[in-house]
Amino acid sequence: MFTKLKRSLRHNKYVWKYGLNRGPSFRFLFSPQRIEGQIKRIVNDLNKKGIAFSSIDELFADKDLFIELKEAVKKLESDSKETIEQARQNVNNPTTDLGDKVFMQFLLGINPKFDPQSIWYRFAIQEAFQQIANAYFEMKEAEMRYYNVWYNIPFRGEPRASQLWHRDWDDMQILKIFVYFNDVGPGGGPLSYAPDTHLKGTVKKNPKYRIESNYKRTRDDQMAEVISPENWVTGTAKKFDIIFADTHGYHKGGHALESDRLLYTCMYLSPASTREMFSF
Repeated sequence: MFTKLKRSLRHNKYVWKYGLNRGPSFRFLFSPQRIEGQIKRIVNDLNKKGIAFSSIDELFADKDLFIELKEAVKKLESDSKETIEQARQNVNNPTTDLGDKVFMQFLLGINPKFDPQSIWYRFAIQEAFQQIANAYFEMKEAEMRYYNVWYNIPFRGEPRASQLWHRDWDDMQILKIFVYFNDVGPGGGPLSYAPDTHLKGTVKKNPKYRIESNYKRTRDDQMAEVISPENWVTGTAKKFDIIFADTHGYHKGGHALESDRLLYTCMYLSPASTREMFSF
């Protein structure tokens, strides 16, 4: 009983914000930052829907870091060519065990160690992203905890794993940033998002689900019982567009059917968050 109570308290938004994250929350409350322009619009969209769209051109006047990132992604893709092509052969082979999520290649490894000198790190912590994260969390010192480069390969089977609707459980609020490095249309495995299901949203009903590898996974028809499909947001976008999403809200992605998807991603969490603390 005590364990259940403790777990329940950890998932209470007021305990999370003003208990576990009281220092950063009160520092923000008494010394809020001024935001304007694109950053203000992005934060407003995140607050309202849990998802926001922008682009490199819209958000960054100085593109030096992006130019460096673009060259690094190009080299990484070239260096990973054999791995990607082997995965391409495996993914639609009926004898392949897809338990290792072979349709998504993590080009920096599953859990890359932070290298503060790398462009992967430096691009993720630039001022615009930090301002968006702090303003969205309403906390000082929101922390960048993850970066990677994802490569999705077309997969003709039924959606599985993260291709089904789910929440991420790293924190009560999660800001993931996705920078597309190719055009992603409906057949390219775009991110799909159920708006208003994030912590700041008004939709509190949870859909039916099944347990798959210790995660709750929800089909389209089950999600449709909670949020009508015409209200789902589909993250089709152009090369160098940016998607900001609170992935504690319901989302899915990566079920590419016709074309590859290549993106850079990074993630911000609250200062008090740990995967262990918020695991379900």
